[in-house]
Amino acid sequence: MTDQDNKNDSEELTHKDSLSLRSLGRDALRWCTRHAVGNWFVLGAFVCGIGAAIVAQFEPNSKAVAIKGMLATIAIILQAIGWGFGLGAKKQCTALRTENMKLRERLQRVAYFEKNMDAIFGVWLKYIINELKLGNDSRASFYLWDDHGRVGSEFLFIARESTNPALRKQGRERFPGDQGVISAAWYSDDGVASYFAGKNVKTDDDVMKDMIKTYHFSEDEAKRLTMKARVILGHVIRHNQSNVGIVIVESMRKVNEKTKRTAYVRACSDLITKITPCIGRLFEMYSNAVFKQEETEEEA
Repeated sequence: MTDQDNKNDSEELTHKDSLSLRSLGRDALRWCTRHAVGNWFVLGAFVCGIGAAIVAQFEPNSKAVAIKGMLATIAIILQAIGWGFGLGAKKQCTALRTENMKLRERLQRVAYFEKNMDAIFGVWLKYIINELKLGNDSRASFYLWDDHGRVGSEFLFIARESTNPALRKQGRERFPGDQGVISAAWYSDDGVASYFAGKNVKTDDDVMKDMIKTYHFSEDEAKRLTMKARVILGHVIRHNQSNVGIVIVESMRKVNEKTKRTAYVRACSDLITKITPCIGRLFEMYSNAVFKQEETEEEA
């Protein structure tokens, strides 16, 4: 083998080594870019370690030993910093994963309630209708108290039941917090309020006039009521010593006698008080799911 052949072989090996080192460098750079900042320090330590090995290999003298020691020390320091950043990044990632799991669970609860809301609350509304023996001239509705509104506190419609499909029609999705029997019940000491149409109230127009005069409805709002009820009873739902929602029972059948009115209010109140421990928790769960989701969307 000639000297020229040896030279060519040497150049070929050098070229291959160069390509190998470049490939290794690119892979290391990609890895550090994808991972935490601390990995850059790990890479620095790796480079310093290689530098120390090269110095020790080709310059075995006291100066080289000193340089080797310095590079090795730097490598150890950079390695420690890198692991420190790595631990911090790991903790941060763990916290983010935990928060993400909580958010997913909250979104799942919201989706569940939205999908099954009518069925869940409908069961209790049907129970109220059956126990009170309400006919097809009556209906029962649930409203949730919403003090998260941008304009002011209001009631959010949740569900409604009636044996009469026409009376199940939904009106306003949100109801003002200072209007109607619903407001009177909410702010009363015992959480109960009722409206009984007087003897002179015979038509829907008469009911609208009563709503305008007594409960602060505008003429347009009174006209848009989906039911011009002759009897309305509101009963607050409480949970953990806080008002969370309200039940509204309405009927087109007039109750004129005072004793019958008193008995009607007592029967409704006793029944709703009985089931409040169950539906109170349900209201709270729904409130947490809905309003926390709104807050999350606003923050995003």
